[in-house]
Amino acid sequence: MNILSFFKRNRITFKSKTSGEIIVEEYFGKKTLYMNGVAQSGGEFEYMWKKVIDRIKKEKLNTCLVLGVGGGTAFNYLKQKYRNVFITGVELDPVIIDVQKKYFSIEKESNINLICEDAFKWVDKYLNKSKFDLIIVDLYHNRLNPLMARNKEFMGKIKKLLSENGFVIFNAHFQPEKPEELDEFLKICEGIFSTQEIVFSYKYNRMVLLGT
Repeated sequence: MNILSFFKRNRITFKSKTSGEIIVEEYFGKKTLYMNGVAQSGGEFEYMWKKVIDRIKKEKLNTCLVLGVGGGTAFNYLKQKYRNVFITGVELDPVIIDVQKKYFSIEKESNINLICEDAFKWVDKYLNKSKFDLIIVDLYHNRLNPLMARNKEFMGKIKKLLSENGFVIFNAHFQPEKPEELDEFLKICEGIFSTQEIVFSYKYNRMVLLGT
């Protein structure tokens, strides 16, 4: 590799009907994914996912479901901590799937399966078929969770997909001018899960750990 290319900021742009403008940026040997100008991976996200996943007090995870693949940063640390975990990733946007395969090599490992499908439809199909030790809900449109992702019905379905003593990590949007929206979501979770804890706070999101 040319040493000068290591210090050059390289950008590749894609257009998606679902996600708008997608950019893969490589700088100092690291890749970052942007969707409509919003960073989805790398940097502070690596720190965030490490801190959140480390709060899961389980020595072993056999299966993990990720709804909303995005930048895929969570995959990297999951594989470091739980080497043999089988990860199923569900992503709506086929362009994101193609970008992940080509530039981030997520699916090169045999125990990672990426599925291009609407997450809500996928959950309905697998309610009585699969159980997961960990479910990560990282569903976003720009900076906001889809409303369907934060209602009682959907969160009840997520609980049904959990194995005994399983955990959910929910990446919840937070709007400082509308804090009551997060409060309402937490009340819904309190009525479904036995434990809940905000394990990471950032400007526009709260990482919520839910347990059975």
